[in-house]
Amino acid sequence: MRRSKCASVIKNVLNPHFKADLAHVIGDSYYSLIIDESTDISVTKFLAVSIIYHSVTKSRIMTTFLNSCTLKVCTADGIVAAMKSTLMEYCLKLERMRGVGTDNTSVMMGVNKGLHRKLKAEAPHIVLIRCVCHFLQLATSAAIAEALPRILEYLISETYSWFARSPARQMAYKKLYGLMNDGDESLKIVQACRA
Repeated sequence: MRRSKCASVIKNVLNPHFKADLAHVIGDSYYSLIIDESTDISVTKFLAVSIIYHSVTKSRIMTTFLNSCTLKVCTADGIVAAMKSTLMEYCLKLERMRGVGTDNTSVMMGVNKGLHRKLKAEAPHIVLIRCVCHFLQLATSAAIAEALPRILEYLISETYSWFARSPARQMAYKKLYGLMNDGDESLKIVQACRA
């Protein structure tokens, strides 16, 4: 099967089947959403939506990707509209939503015009779950700002970029690590959190 035919089968056969199946499995049960907005390389804003629900057939809590939709405007109103569109697409009722997990941006958390405030106006029972990773990164940055020079945080965050872009630098790192650590295999340099 060639690429265009395969894409057509996925879009017109598999996608509707799995959407209908997921909508049926979730049914009328309670659920929570995890949402995050993102920008792709072409500067298009997207909203990624995952759902957490209880599966009666599997007798356990399930977490799965629900949808990725393009945002016309990246405001709380735009995000609410995209989220409601996704809920309608899967025949999910806002009244059955118990919680929403978001990052800590003002568009999500805003006291007056944020997503949480707008959802609370329509469904006061919804609980907001804030991203712990963002809080930890902010707390860590604040803590080291008092004790360590600012340049150190920059150095740590840029170390990954320095090595990731050059195979020659990666080989030099492995060689140096081996010399310094009795021939042990080098540790992987991980990318710093961008929160």
